Amino acid sequence: MNVIATCTSLLFGITFIIIIPAALHFLFRSKPQWFTGKTIPLWLIGISLFSWCLVNAMWFIPMVIGLRQIEGPEAAMALLFGWLYVYLAAIPYCLITAVIAFIRKTFT
Repeated sequence: MNVIATCTSLLFGITFIIIIPAALHFLFRSKPQWFTGKTIPLWLIGISLFSWCLVNAMWFIPMVIGLRQIEGPEAAMALLFGWLYVYLAAIPYCLITAVIAFIRKTFT
């Protein structure tokens, strides 16, 4: 059971901290027209929905197959705030990207 939990946590962390922010960054650089005007709310809704689904899947799938017993507060937090995880995990990536952009703009 610990191996499954460790692998799930590792996959979850890699997805939210590296893959999603990096993919959005490269999409923003290569297709800036996708991130203008009315498409920004669509991106935010899509990313939030993906985050909510992934967070809830991480909690409820192990419960359904009998690997873990989920408690009330964990379920409530996953259901109510699962959409927020992607934004919290992306803060360091966004800060690093902003610092690099500021340095580039200052010295060029």
